[in-house]
Amino acid sequence: MDEIIFNEQEDIILPDTVWGEIIYIKYILTDIFKNPQNINQKFFELKRQIIFFFKMMQIK
Repeated sequence: MDEIIFNEQEDIILPDTVWGEIIYIKYILTDIFKNPQNINQKFFELKRQIIFFFKMMQIK
C-alpha cells in the first residue's frame, strides 16, 4: 500500500460535514494544548482551515 504523506503546513483537510469539521477542530485544539510549540503557526493553520471550510460550504 502507498503511504499517505500529510504536510500540515501546506495541506488542508476538508471534511464533508460540519460534524467532521468540528471533530477536526477538536483534534487540532487538543494538539495545541498538548504540544504548545509553534502555537502561533498552529493557530494560523486552524484559522485557515476554518475559513477554507466555510468557503467550501458556500460553494456546495
